[in-house]
Parts: sequence; structure tokens; C-alpha cells
Amino acid sequence: MRQAVRALAAAGLMGTLMTGPAGAAPTQSVTLKECLGQAWPDELISYPLAEGMREAKAVRAVDEAGAALPCQLDNGRVHLQVSLPPDTTKTFTFTAADSAESPANPATVTTDGGFLVLDSGVMAVRLPAGQQTWDPPAAPADVPGPLAGVRLGRQGAWIGKSWLEVPAKVTARAVTVEAEGPLFCQAAVAYSFEGGRHYRLSVRVIAGQPYAVINESMDLNPGGRYVLLKYDNDADASTWEWWNLADGEHLLPGEGIREQPANAVFSFRDNLDPNQCRWTGGRPSHPRKGVDAEGKPTIMGESGELYAPLTYDQDERFNRLTGWWLNSFSDRSYAFSLINDARPDTPVVSLLMGRPSRNVNPHMDPPPEPWVRIVTGLNDLRIWTMKDRDVRVLAPVCLGTREWLLMLEPQSALRPKGDKGLSNAFRTVLRHSWFPLDKVKDWSFEWPEPEPAWPRLFCQAGDLQAMKDRVAAATGEMAKSHLIPAIYKANGTPEAMAKQAMESLERAVRAALCADGHGSINWFHASLHMMQVMPLFEAAMATPGIDPATRARLKAYGAFVAHRAWDDDYWPPKETANGWGSANMGTLAAGARVLAAAAMAGHPDQARWLARSRGYLDGNLLGLIADDGSGLSCPHYLGASTDPVLYMALALKYGGGYNVFKEDPRWARFCQFMIDILTPPDPRSPLGGHQFGLPLGAPSDPAARNRRNLWPLGHTSRTETTGILDMLALGMQGVDDRLAGALRTMSAEMGATSSGAFVAYALLSNTTSPLAPPDLRSRHYPAYGAILRDRQPAETWLAIHYSKFAFDHVQASDTGTFTLFAKGAPLMMDFGSMYSPECGQAVYHNRVAWDIREGDPRPCPGNQTEGCFYRGLTYFEHTVEPWTCRIESYGHGRSPLDAFGEITDFASLPGADWLAGRTEVKTLQTTPYFADTPAALAPDPNQRRVIESVPPFDWERQILFAKPARDDEPLFVLVRDDFTAPCPPPTVSYWVMASDLQMLGRQAHATGQFGIDLDLYAALPAEPALSRWQWEHKNWGGERQLCLRVSQPQAGPFLVALFPRKAADPAPVIEPLAAGNAVRVTVPQAAGEAWVCHGVLTAGEPMTVADGEIRIEARAAALLRRAGQIRLSLPAGGRATTGEMTVESDGALTLTAEAEAGPFTLATSGRAQAVRLTGRMSRRPTVTLDGAKAKATVRRGTIELQVPAGDHTVQVAGRR
Repeated sequence: MRQAVRALAAAGLMGTLMTGPAGAAPTQSVTLKECLGQAWPDELISYPLAEGMREAKAVRAVDEAGAALPCQLDNGRVHLQVSLPPDTTKTFTFTAADSAESPANPATVTTDGGFLVLDSGVMAVRLPAGQQTWDPPAAPADVPGPLAGVRLGRQGAWIGKSWLEVPAKVTARAVTVEAEGPLFCQAAVAYSFEGGRHYRLSVRVIAGQPYAVINESMDLNPGGRYVLLKYDNDADASTWEWWNLADGEHLLPGEGIREQPANAVFSFRDNLDPNQCRWTGGRPSHPRKGVDAEGKPTIMGESGELYAPLTYDQDERFNRLTGWWLNSFSDRSYAFSLINDARPDTPVVSLLMGRPSRNVNPHMDPPPEPWVRIVTGLNDLRIWTMKDRDVRVLAPVCLGTREWLLMLEPQSALRPKGDKGLSNAFRTVLRHSWFPLDKVKDWSFEWPEPEPAWPRLFCQAGDLQAMKDRVAAATGEMAKSHLIPAIYKANGTPEAMAKQAMESLERAVRAALCADGHGSINWFHASLHMMQVMPLFEAAMATPGIDPATRARLKAYGAFVAHRAWDDDYWPPKETANGWGSANMGTLAAGARVLAAAAMAGHPDQARWLARSRGYLDGNLLGLIADDGSGLSCPHYLGASTDPVLYMALALKYGGGYNVFKEDPRWARFCQFMIDILTPPDPRSPLGGHQFGLPLGAPSDPAARNRRNLWPLGHTSRTETTGILDMLALGMQGVDDRLAGALRTMSAEMGATSSGAFVAYALLSNTTSPLAPPDLRSRHYPAYGAILRDRQPAETWLAIHYSKFAFDHVQASDTGTFTLFAKGAPLMMDFGSMYSPECGQAVYHNRVAWDIREGDPRPCPGNQTEGCFYRGLTYFEHTVEPWTCRIESYGHGRSPLDAFGEITDFASLPGADWLAGRTEVKTLQTTPYFADTPAALAPDPNQRRVIESVPPFDWERQILFAKPARDDEPLFVLVRDDFTAPCPPPTVSYWVMASDLQMLGRQAHATGQFGIDLDLYAALPAEPALSRWQWEHKNWGGERQLCLRVSQPQAGPFLVALFPRKAADPAPVIEPLAAGNAVRVTVPQAAGEAWVCHGVLTAGEPMTVADGEIRIEARAAALLRRAGQIRLSLPAGGRATTGEMTVESDGALTLTAEAEAGPFTLATSGRAQAVRLTGRMSRRPTVTLDGAKAKATVRRGTIELQVPAGDHTVQVAGRR
């Protein structure tokens, strides 16, 4: 009788180990159950031998029918080669024996002269044989390399050779046979070098398989510069860090491609002479390196195939075999095949990616640039073509480990060009490197379920009704999301839930196993689908009445997705130095892991996964939310970076015993940040309308209620909403219910137009906290920029970006640029680019650009030839040369964030907001664009940047926003730009949502598209050159703006006044004062006196501005006067006189009076300050500070008092 020893989970597979009774030959059984509906042909699998069998000389294996199976013992495991059909169960029984069954065509290892030959029966690999020592040590060139050739079949010619190029002499070489068949053979070549350094290459061939698995380990560490990364815990290891390829052209422009100083070199010229290649990858840098089947330049999907001839015109790196993923970089592949189609009898030789978790790259210390924290992909294979018609593969052997495959097949096995199926080479990558049955068989797909089990992600476990109630409360697009589980909807049925879950989960599994569709092998795309399917999985598990067989399949699919999420081949640890893409991509994978862990109720691995989940949440939070509460990403990509963090936080709040909303004070500040970056209601986006808003040119309805949108900064579309506020409201429920209510209020003003990208927002919304008014005021976010607002019913709202923290999908061209809504209308917008097309050049933003070069189109002299802008860059199809402008960038020794600016001064007062920003410029980058489109570069982030070091200067920008006290009062904005040293010719762009733009002298008038016009006046430079430009796009609803450009031929100040007004209001009269450092704006009124406004904005030091009875000595000042009314703001302190009244302060202050004799209200902000008020006033005035009597010194006509730091109100009352 046999008894169960332990339960195993297997490929959809359930396994049981058995031992026989006492005295009998040791016996062990395993049961393999296929639960995924997937075929697994010719797979090498293994099981650990049970106690009592590990000393057996051999094992006899039989299947459930009693048929003998070939097997092999190795390192305490029994190996089988099996084919597992879909939905079958197999039982294998192992008995200790004297010999094992051998396959008809076994793998063998033999010696042939001075070589060791490993033969799979289909292909063979030749290694040097024997042991050898060198005393004195030998030069590497005098020592045979580790690979002496490969061949197809058992009679083919030996192809290729290898050698070592390392800066160390060889002391010994040992070749050992580690496995002799019959299912696989394995041997290793190990080199020892001076200084105790090593390099080891092992090769495994498997019976009947056309590929060899090559594993390498190395520690030559030339110069001691290479280190392996180590992290303290999961939080530390999941925090995104700046990474870069060691040889990235954009990192070290102009230096060319640099290889590592120690390499094993594999040559594939001998007996092959390849003249063609095929490769599976992303994009080529030039058509000569890869085109589609029709010969066209292309950007392929990651499982597509590219074709190129090998011309050997120059020594160049032609491609790079990735160790994990392609990123967006060009000339990188998963599979690269060499072919000689002039000799059809020669085989196809392919280099294939191995298992990503086995590719451990070293970091370089010091790194190529000081800001790089991880040098990535250093152990990738580099494929070079040489002028001597050789193809050489450089395999760095500095430090770490690497796995890759060598595959041989006849040319007749190649698919026709353009065939939509996967190549044999890439199919082998899928089977071996991502989903070998030997790995998947140990995953758990069937397990006992706890009570209550599901749903559990975003509610108390088992509370199905709570999820139904949430969905029932959803409106608009939120209620329409296809990601809402059917069973949560009114009248949802088990059949509908099963169908929905099956379609999504089956697609996720098939995409992984078959590289079929979006989210297949691209890890961060796959993570999106993992997060999408987990709520559907748990909803199906919670649904009574689903057919048991269907439910079992859904359960297995869900478990597969969870295991994949936690698999190190899917997302290798940061210690492997593979690079995680942009800052939001690792968050996506972390979110997939935590959701999978939280959803797998009762799964054997759930406790282990959940124990690590808090680390993923805390680690991602470290880099994604600044101390001031602002986010790392542009508003759109806050969805990519913060949505997954919120999924993690909510899942752990409900089922992980960790309420981060309560524990981390940054969450409350982030809630306010999300409220602040919403625009005023936008007439392009009527509530209840399309999520993209009205199309370009469509008339808006003045009576419509309009929705708020996200600030269109960086890669954000023009009228985009978000569900982040809904999730935050759910997170803050029970923590800060007033804030939760304010979030609900602002979310309602977006109109529930966001359905949810990864998880339906309807599942994540707070439907019960009472609505509360939001706290809307001007705010400075040091890590993001500033939001200025006047808090009027038809609000004026100005958002400006300055940050040395937020860089994710925020471009250098976003520094210092601003977006302006005026009197409730979108007036000066940052183009909502969101790749539509991307418009990252400085000329498309409300900011400075340098050295604009346009003019009549000039024909291209030949793509990438002398005189073509794109020479040395990734190939870009064009017929005329692009226009160019220059923008600040980073050079050697400086990080990308060093090119970004920051706000150095900020003050917000009732009468005015003021800020000053500074950007240090040491390097300028030339960026191309065309007359009709900014799409002028190939989307390859690793191409060379066209940069030049320049004599350092600072670009300083100031904004002064003079705010109205009532909606019918005037407002204006002053924008000043200064340069602290000579610089190339600057131009400032002012983009306006206008249907017409007329220029006259130094003034322009823009006719607004939404009833608010804009007058622009260039007070500086003294002789401004004004010009007009325009651009539009039709994506995301479309956008058209006209641009006023103000230029000058050398460094000098710019001061431009912006005066928004209703189209029917009379035009203001704007005049310069103080040599253009100030303006007077006279605003006629339909009845009564005109408003007379003064604005002062100087280069940094206070300046005296005199205009009749007005005298202002300040760096920044705003004065609005009419019929005795005064509102004077000194946001940087100073002194001002108007008539008989003088106010002086060394801090930010607004003085308001209905008459020159008072009473007076003073609002102060910022640091503690001394205030002095002089004028006609009572001999015994009453002075209060925040409603309490103030300690003030009162002399004849003068009041002096000290005001503490912070926001305070001082009132001076009393009649003369």
C-alpha cells in the first residue's frame, strides 16, 4: 500500500509523492494534472527524490498505463521528458533500479580528438577537452575559448569558434562533464585567472531538442569597478532608482558605443558566412538593421520579426540580445538568427534569451554618471558585424551570471517572411525562458477555500453586497466600465459573470503562454492585465451558481496569473540590475503582485506573498509622493504610478492589516494636491458629455454645466479626468472624513467620466462620506510647482511647473511653462500632448526657447548623410530638413533633474500671487520639429542627444498675478524672464486659445475661443520682435492655439503683461513705466471711473517706480485703484505711496481700503515682518491682529507693528 507524503501543485498540476511499504523497493509517485487547457509537448521536468531513494543507482519510471519512460537522475532529482496534453492527468511512478530506460535518440557526450562533444541528436556543441594549467600564466589569446563550434545533426560542419579578450592572464582551465544523459548532457569549461578570478561556462543539450542552454558565471571585475547590487528588504528593493545602460548614447553623447573591458567572444563566420539575419524585437535604429516583410521601415511588436541583410560595411554593433526585456530601445532582440540563404544547406544559427532571473548584471562603481544608481543590462550579449565579414558576439565577463541559448535548425524550418505565427526561435524563448513546464508544474492551481473568501480586495472579506451597493451608486462613464464584474451589477447572472471572467482570464493566460496580443511578454503591459483580471477573478469566485468545471478553470487561470506576477522571470529582482523602465512601470508590477496576493484567498502561497506586500507598498511610496504631497508623474501618469499604489493601499487596508492612509501623513497632502491640479470647469467638457469633451471647433453652450479636468501637463491629454479622487476618498474614509467629503465633491465636479484603466473606479469609490467643500486657494508645491487662483465664481487659475522631483513623463520643456484659465475659460493652455503627437519642444510651450531656426523648407541631402540633421540618430523618415530650437539639458556630471528648475520665492496674498523660478543652464539641446508637426524624432529614448555645453547662465522667470476681489473687477498677469549671463537668442512663446491674433507695435490682441479675450503687451525688451505662429492637432478632441512670439537677438529681459477680459469689455490702455520694468493698465468702465492698475516686476532688486502720486519701491507690486478704492500688494515686501498713504513692510502684504483715509485691512503671509503705515488716519486708531487687539506703536499719522510669521489679518479702524 502506498501512502501520500505531501501535496504538490503542478502545471495546472497536482502532484503526490508516495513511498512503498517497509522492505519493498523504494517507490515514489507523482500525479500531474493539467488544469489550463494548454498543451506542453516534449518538456523536461524533474522531481526531488524522496528520502530512501536518493542513493539509488538508477530509477525506473512508468506512467499510469505501466509504460516505461526514459528518465535520468541528477543532483537528487529524477528527470523525465514528457508531453502533457490539455486537461489530462498523468501519474508517474519511480522505483529504485539498476538502470533507467533510455530514449530512442538519447543525448550523448563524447570526446573527439581534443574536443568534448555534447550531442542532443538534433544539434551538437563542441568544447575544448581536458584540464590544463599555465605557469607562467598565459595570455588569453593563447588559450582556446570555451566554445569550439556548433553543428546541425551528427554529420554537419562545425560552425564558429570563440576566444577570450580579458585584461588578465590565464592560470588554468578545467573541463568537467556534469551530466552524461540519456535525457540531457551537461559540461562546463572553467577558467582561472591571476588574482583568483574566474569565468565559467556550462552547456546543456537535451535529447531531441535543437538548442543548447548556456549558463555563465564570472568575477574578473577589471579595475574592481563592478559590484553586485544588494538591498535591505522588499521596500528598499522595490523603490525605483535612476538607471541607465552603461553604453547609452543619450547618456554619453558623442563618445560612441563603449563595450566592457572583459569579454568572451563567439564568432559565427566559419562554415556559415551568414548574409542575412532575422530577429524578434522592438525597433531598428535604421532600415538597414531591420525592415518588415515588405521591406518597409517599421516599429514591430515585441513578438514580431524583422529582416535585414548583413553587408559588413563597417565594424558596428548591429544588435543586442536582451537579458530580460526590450524597453523602448532600438536594436535589441529576444531572438537573433543568422542565415546564409546563398547556401540553403547551412543551418540557421539563433541566439536566444535565457531565463531573466538567471541574468544577473553588475552595477558599475563609480557609475558612468554620478546620478545613475543602477547600470543595467551590462551582461547582455552584443552582436557585432565586422568588415572582415565576421559576426562576433561579445559576452561581457566582468561580474555576475548570464543564461542564453544557441539554437540550430535547417533553413527549411523558417517560416515565410511575414508569416503571422511565431518563429521557432521565439517559440523556444517562450517555452524555455518564461514558461518551462518544470517551473509551472510547481505552481498551485487547486486549494481549499476559507470562509468567507471572496470578494476581499476592496471590502471586508465576503461582503458581496457592499460591492453591489458601490456599483449601484456609480454614474456616467464610471458606471459603464467593462471592468465592472457582471455579478455586481443589477440583474447580474452567474452565466454573465462566468463569461466575462473567462474571456478576460483566458486572454491573460493565452497572452502569456502564446505571446498573443497586448500584455503578453512585455512585463509592464502584462501587469496592467494582471490588475484588471484580479477583481473579475474574485467576483467569479464569489458568485454562487457557476458551473463547477468552469469555476475550476477560472480558479486555475487566476492562480496562473498570480504565480506569474510573483515569478522572478516575469519581474526579476532589482538585484539583477535589469532596469525597470520609467518610474511608474515598477509600480505597475508591484501593484499586480499585491493584488494577486490579496485575491488568492487560502492559496498555499498567499501568506508568503502578503508578508512581502507591505514592502512593495512602502517602497513605491518612497519615490512616488513627495513630502509636500505632490506626485512624481505628470497628471495623466499619476494614474499609472498612483493608481496601482492605491490598489495596494486599499487591498492592504481591507485585508492586509495595514492602513497606510492613517500611518503616512503624506496621503492627506496628496489628496489636497489632487484637488488643486484640477482645472476650473472647462466649456470644452460639458458634464454628461463625451469623456474627451467637445471636438475641435464645436460650439460650447454658455448655459451648460461643465466639468473640471486634469492640468494638461506633460503626457496628459487636453481634457482628461481621473478616478484617483474617488479612491482617495475611500482610503481616507474613517481617517479624515472631511477630506474624504471634499474629494467626493471635486470628483462629482469631474462628472464621473473616468471608468478606470486597470480596475473599475466604481469598485473603489466612497459612496457614503458626506460631501464637504474643498479648500481651494493658491498653493506652492516645492516638488511640483504652484497653483495660483483668485477664488472667484468664474475662476482664474494659473498652474506653473517647476520641480526637481517630478520627472515621470514630465519633460524639460515643461519647466517654467504655465497654463491659464481666465474668468472661467481656457485661455493659455499647455498642449495636451499625450503622444498625439508628442510636443516636447520648447516652442510649443508658454516659456523660453533659444536659437530658433526656421525659414523656408530645405530638402534633405540624403537621409543620415552629410548635412542631414538625423545623421547619427535613429532613422527618421523625412524629405525636408527640420526646423530646430534649443532647450536646457544635462551634460556630463549632471543629472536630468539638474536641467529642471525650481521655485525660489513664493507668496500668496488676497490681492496678488507672486513666484520666482530659476533654471541653471549649462547645456543646450537641439530639438527638431517641422512647420506642421512636432513629430520629428524616432521614439527611441536611447538615441544620441544633440547637446552642446554653453557658458553657464540662469534663466529666471517671475509671475505676478494681480487678483480681483470681485468677479467684475480687472485682473492681470505679468510674466518676466531674465538671463544672468549672455546666451543664444531667446524667444518667449505665449500660446492662446484664440481664433484670431492681431499685432500692433509691442501689443497684441487675441480673440478667445470661449468669450474671454487676451491683450498682451511686451514692455520689455526695449525693441521686441513680435511674430505669430500656430499649431493644432485633432487627437483627444483636438486643440488649436495661436502663438505670440516675443524675440530679441541677445540675452535681455522680457516683461509681458497679460490682460484677460470679456470680449464685450472695452480694451485696456497698457503703458510702460520705469523703462519697461512696470506697467500702468487703465481699464475703462461702462459707468464710473476707470480702474487704474500698476504692476511692478523687476529683475531681482527693488526698483523705484514713480507715476504721479504713485511711488512704489519694490521687487514686485500690484496696485488696483478706483474712486478711492485701493488694493495694494507687495508680495516681496517693499514700500509704496499712493496719495497721502504710505505702507512699508519687509514681508508679503496686501493692503485694502475703500477710501484713502481707511479703514484699512492688511493681510500678511510668510515670514515675520515689520509693518509701517503712514497717512491720514485717526489719532487713536484701533489696531487688531486676527480679531484681537494688537500691540502697535501709534504716532501722529503713523502705525508700526510686528506681525508674526504665517497668514494674518491686521485691521486699522477709527475715524479722523
